[in-house]
Amino acid sequence: MQNDTQSEGVIFRHLLATYTANDADSPRIPLFVKEPLLDKHWQELKTMKPERFAAAKAYYIYARAVNDFKGSDHRVNFSVPELRRLQR
Repeated sequence: MQNDTQSEGVIFRHLLATYTANDADSPRIPLFVKEPLLDKHWQELKTMKPERFAAAKAYYIYARAVNDFKGSDHRVNFSVPELRRLQR
């Protein structure tokens, strides 16, 4: 997966990196983000595998909110509108 240049590989590298971004007490996944996660990556996955897109995007929204707001209740102000937008 580390060398996968397809959109799905880029997305899942970012998902795994985001998931472990704040891990200080446990080993991190030895994964390196090599390129930015762009809308074109999401759109390609959405076209190829809509169900996987929805699940990955929802998880990414959740993980970003947890990391960006360090577990505070303010994460809801970010994640709920984003998840509603995704649902539409």
